[in-house]
This record gives sequence, C-alpha cells and structure tokens, in this order.
Amino acid sequence: MAVEGLFSKTLFWRQNLSILLSSFRKTAHRNDPVLIQAGADISANGQNSAGQTIPLTPISLGINYDLSHAHSAFVTMYNRGRMNGANRVQVLCSSCAPANPQFK
Repeated sequence: MAVEGLFSKTLFWRQNLSILLSSFRKTAHRNDPVLIQAGADISANGQNSAGQTIPLTPISLGINYDLSHAHSAFVTMYNRGRMNGANRVQVLCSSCAPANPQFK
C-alpha cells in the first residue's frame, strides 16, 4: 500500500474516532437531536436480571463510587446476550453508592 493511501485511511479513522469520542463526552440525553440524527437509539430505562425496569438517570462525573471494569463484569452484564445483568456488576464503595448505581 502506498504511504499516501495509508495516511488517508489513518486520517479517516482518526477523524471518525474523534467525532465518536466527542459524542460520548457529551451527556447522552435520549432526546439529543444530534445523536438521534446520527442514528443513536438511546433508551430511557434498562432491565435488571430480575426483569424489573429501572429508569436510567444522569449523574455527575465526580462520583465517589465506581463499577468494575473487569472482563468478568462485562460477561456478567452481557448475561448470555440478554444484556440484563448490570445489577450484578460489582460496585466499588457500595456503602456510598446510590440505589441501582449501575443504571446511573
């Protein structure tokens, strides 16, 4: 592959990645017209492993708890493709987390 072709492909991916990351930096609001126009389908609620519907609510980025980022946490949340195991993901500092922190 010519250097020019490699450069143009790299530039294409960098520009698109930049747009993608910029979109995620924003607060993803389910009625955001820019995200909807770009094809986003943002849900207002999620479902836990017990089948309960939990509303998704925004929260400050300066929180004092964290969710596990381990691969096992992803597998737990994925729950064999049902995508309803988020409530089983480990919460670090569980005594200081709000109710249903996985849905914030």
